[in-house]
Parts: sequence; C-alpha cells; structure tokens
Amino acid sequence: MDTVLELENVSVHFDTPDGTVQAVRDVSLSLKSGETLAIVGESGCGKSVLCKSVMKLLPGNARISGKMLIDGLMQRDFSIVLTMQMFYVVLSLAGNVIMDIAYTLVDPRVRLEN
Repeated sequence: MDTVLELENVSVHFDTPDGTVQAVRDVSLSLKSGETLAIVGESGCGKSVLCKSVMKLLPGNARISGKMLIDGLMQRDFSIVLTMQMFYVVLSLAGNVIMDIAYTLVDPRVRLEN
C-alpha cells in the first residue's frame, strides 16, 4: 500500500506577546491508503492543532517544524498540493473538527424541538 500521509517529528509552536507556546511536540505517524487513523487525547493536548497543521489552517503566528510528506512528496514550507485521495482525507479531518465542535455545543441525547 502507498503511504498517503507521513509526519516525522512535527512540532507546532505559537509566538505570542508573552512568549512561545508549544502546542504539538515531535509527532510522527504514517497513514497508508485504505487505512483509518484515530488521533485521541485529552482536551487541549494538540489534536486539532496537529490536524490543522496538515491542512495548513493555522494562524500566522504558528511555526511548524519537522517533516511532512503527502503522497510521498515532501511539503516545503508546509504548502500543500492535494491529490483527490488526500482531498478526501482532509475533508474527513475537517468533518471531525466540525463534529467535535457540534458535540460540544449540543448534547446528541437531547431531543430538539421548535
């Protein structure tokens, strides 16, 4: 199987007026075509920041370091050119972030009425 996403020692820091905040430290993972990857952890541990770094959706004060390969191609300056296969992975990541927000706002066990 082909590797569609590979991260090696990816770290994300945010520069703030009060100093540097480390959000993600030395994450390495590999995702092959047809595989499913779950990123789990406590609230605030950096799951969304990691996913947003792959999608290049972080604010301008973010600094990303490490090695990121998409479809075997090294992403220089972390600018991403998506293939159709990777596009579906990104849609899935984005959907998970949106659903996470939705579940935070609405208890799915509660029946909504007009």
